[in-house]
Amino acid sequence: GMPVAACDAAGRSLGQLGPLNLHATALTLAFRAEALIRQGEIAEACEALADSARLTTLNSSRRILRRIEVLREQLSGVDKTAAVCDLDEKLAEYRRARAAAEPAETAMR
Repeated sequence: GMPVAACDAAGRSLGQLGPLNLHATALTLAFRAEALIRQGEIAEACEALADSARLTTLNSSRRILRRIEVLREQLSGVDKTAAVCDLDEKLAEYRRARAAAEPAETAMR
């Protein structure tokens, strides 16, 4: 159905994005995660969401960070699964990395 088509489209577009387009890649990974959540593919969705969050440590975007938060909330029914616990650990790690980078970014301006 629709989530499968959306997931496939996101996967194809990831292959077309250049490695330097971090913002578009992070956003596409978030869309892919959303489609995977709707398909019930929790482990794969968590991986895509973690990859999206990792990219935000290199190119922060409030829009993408908010999208990641919303998608994580959609996983609340499966909080205790290994995939979601691993995702939460990665999200916390990436939050710390972004926080550590922010003072450096402010100083560079």
